[in-house]
Amino acid sequence: MKYEPFPILIKEYNLTGYPQKQQLINKVRSSPSSSHPSIQGKGSSNHNTNLNQTSGNFILQNSFNSLLNAFNNSIKDYSQEVGIKQGKISNTWFNIQESNSKLHEHHHPGAAISGAYYPLLEYNTCNLVFHSPLSIYRSNWHQKTNDYSPYSGEDFTISIKPDHLYIFPGWLNHSTERNKAKQRIVISFNVDPWFI
Repeated sequence: MKYEPFPILIKEYNLTGYPQKQQLINKVRSSPSSSHPSIQGKGSSNHNTNLNQTSGNFILQNSFNSLLNAFNNSIKDYSQEVGIKQGKISNTWFNIQESNSKLHEHHHPGAAISGAYYPLLEYNTCNLVFHSPLSIYRSNWHQKTNDYSPYSGEDFTISIKPDHLYIFPGWLNHSTERNKAKQRIVISFNVDPWFI
């Protein structure tokens, strides 16, 4: 018998075929943005920490309703699988990473669920890295083998795909590898547990 009591779910959704993808990319490129402390190197963001339902909601403000619906359907599926009530998206934003930039390790305080959708990405040029929340408690497990194990692993890297959405707990620390492509665009969102 084997027990695995505290798994963490990161789930991938294929949004290939989203009809307004090029309009979305064009809107991101033409929208005001500025440097962001989480982006190391050349890049920008329109991130807004205001959790008001419309202010700081790039997707809602620009009427990308079918994308918002796809996000909400994915959130519903994810929430049901992890066993929590479905909250509402509280804010959405974009990040643009230019060549050789990376995203520092961080998490999204106050968010029950977070998501990242990649409308512009060259496959295997800037993967998403998740960091174990148990690292601090496993300091005496320093003599590990070279083989990856979900029980002792510190980092878990996902080879993210273009046009895919990744949903994960907002409290889970994550970062990116250094971007090897010319440009990479991600649309991110947070789900506030109080907006039910």
